[in-house]
Amino acid sequence: MDSVRSLDGSINVPVLEAVSSQNGPLLDASNVVVGGLVDAAKVSGASTNGLVQDIAGRQRTYIQSLCLKALLVSQGVSLVENKASLKETKLLFEASHAGIIEGVPFAGVPVLTNVCTLHQMSEVTFYYSKVRPLVSEILNAHTVQSSQDAQRLAQEIANLTEMLFSSMVLAVDLFNNESTACDLASAMSGAEWLSFIDTLGQLRLETQQVSQHFMQVALGSNVHTSKVEITVMMSSASQRLRSLIEGCKEQGIPSPPTQGVVDQLLIGVETWSMLETELTQAVRSEAVSPITVDRVALLSGDLLDQLTSVMDMTLKEAWRASADTASYLLDLTSKQAMRLSRLSKEASLAHYGIKPEQNWLALNASRDSFVATHHLLLLGSPAQNTTPAVPKRSQLCIIRLMHEVDEFYQQLQEAAVAVAYGSFAKVSDLDRLNPLAQEAMAAASKALVDGVCDNNTGEVELHAWLEVHQEAADLARLSQDATAAFILAQQEGGGRFSSLDAVAHDVESSLHRLMFGSWVPHVASPPTQALLDYILSTLRPILERFESALAGTDVLSVEAAGVSLLGAAE
Repeated sequence: MDSVRSLDGSINVPVLEAVSSQNGPLLDASNVVVGGLVDAAKVSGASTNGLVQDIAGRQRTYIQSLCLKALLVSQGVSLVENKASLKETKLLFEASHAGIIEGVPFAGVPVLTNVCTLHQMSEVTFYYSKVRPLVSEILNAHTVQSSQDAQRLAQEIANLTEMLFSSMVLAVDLFNNESTACDLASAMSGAEWLSFIDTLGQLRLETQQVSQHFMQVALGSNVHTSKVEITVMMSSASQRLRSLIEGCKEQGIPSPPTQGVVDQLLIGVETWSMLETELTQAVRSEAVSPITVDRVALLSGDLLDQLTSVMDMTLKEAWRASADTASYLLDLTSKQAMRLSRLSKEASLAHYGIKPEQNWLALNASRDSFVATHHLLLLGSPAQNTTPAVPKRSQLCIIRLMHEVDEFYQQLQEAAVAVAYGSFAKVSDLDRLNPLAQEAMAAASKALVDGVCDNNTGEVELHAWLEVHQEAADLARLSQDATAAFILAQQEGGGRFSSLDAVAHDVESSLHRLMFGSWVPHVASPPTQALLDYILSTLRPILERFESALAGTDVLSVEAAGVSLLGAAE
């Protein structure tokens, strides 16, 4: 080391130039020796590393070379040659890094499937993401500027490549022994679980949205815009899928928690690859054939099933690691967003004539599931064996966000039903309403998962008060109708008549409209938090007592409960 610097402490450039000129040939000769030793070992029958292990092992050399070339450029040593070598090493490292993860089948490099190795490679990816922009900054500058940039960045590159090298060493060990003994799920934080589940939910939604836009193209509605959306969403979905498999520490996305999740995701990759091929062909074609529509529908359904399986497996692991309601809520709200998109896809398939009966059933199932889950998110539910409790909602801003979701849903499902029945005019409504509904659902999802939102209601319009006032008056009237129906039933010999059941249901529906608002008949959500509190803490218990009385046979109890409900509603 003494000879690298002159007596005055300055860099001894001739020594560095000699090192630079001899380093390349020495490395080449070393590779020849290593290759010869491997060949000799094979001839003698010894066990040797495979192609993947050899490529992974070379990555350590490339990392050291990146640092060396950057340092040589920083000192102005053989600038042109070392800058060119830096670029070549960078490209080799990146190609090899992608190859040993994603696989290169024609070259005999398989896809990386080991959960532990994938996790460690996500560490390599993270540290290289820190090194890469620094190296690119040097390469993008003019030759003289490159040396100045490298000198400025040299110490940072040296520090980062040390961490990058260490992480690659650990990865090489895993490539060699292929251990699956790591317990990644136990080490994941609550934030990492939510990030993984959120990314998975977004991927599940995008794969349905891209199919929805494909159907717009197939039906000849808003073709150009839909083709652009397909192209953008395919790129986004592919990136999300890679992030879920490999992890993306820089974005807070962990690698998969278990081997089972990895295996199921890789099945999804194969299906997505086939679906992507069909979608790409559709974007490039003037017209879409019925065979292609049928094929896309089949692949889209398969992919949805596979990603839902991944979500179920992930939620079980998340629940086992920590009984956290947030991850469950995130799954519920992501399913709601997905169902909004499925409404359009299933209606469009029925309209097109692809398995119309099956898609009608699917459309109605999506509608029923959306409404049931919407009510669950508002009314809450107790804990079950495999799911946590969902809290009842009493915060006005959340009620309002959910009311907005419901209004868009109602419009969207009306248009979807019309399209399924054959209306082409309503196809454009699906395209218009979907992004509005998704935006509303995203805002509601954040508030539900976080449990907080801005409760500043602002000025309330007069019509909102009038709608709520009218519904309260209707509830008061219904309470007396139900009381009269009960008395009539008792006079007729007891038991429950259908008219009593109907009016009791109307009473409950009226309270639901007062609490959460309604699209048809249109009722605004409660204008103030104080009114919502009154409905929840006073009106609802009185109504529950009235319902309990209706279930009995005591006329006086029903009359008294009915009077109480009448007074509370008024």
